[in-house]
Amino acid sequence: DRTKVRVALEEFFRPTDAATAGGGRITTTAAATRVEVLNGTDQIGVAAHMAELLQQQGWNVVNIADADRNDYSQTIVINYNAADALVQQLSTSLGLEPNVSSLKGIKATTPVDLRIVVGKDLLARLQ
Repeated sequence: DRTKVRVALEEFFRPTDAATAGGGRITTTAAATRVEVLNGTDQIGVAAHMAELLQQQGWNVVNIADADRNDYSQTIVINYNAADALVQQLSTSLGLEPNVSSLKGIKATTPVDLRIVVGKDLLARLQ
């Protein structure tokens, strides 16, 4: 049951209050949220195009790059330090299902609050 596994993983990797207070901060606005966009497809320029779209919506895109591989079929939103409501807002604006496409990031000291790995599911929307 993937739903139960996802919930269990999120609970396991959820940062404790001490970890958040020790250096992490939870962002609550799109403009204050540092977003990284990674191209997880074999199409050139996807991350840059997604960054432009997000910036038009008021998001603070601080980095674009290629993902670790180029065969992501589904877009993933990894949340390191953003409020859950922001992840919901972002996922909705991109046409993603937040409970399927979003994950909690493990490393709370990462330099970004949200990381988006663009998959092939958004290619038609970005062209």
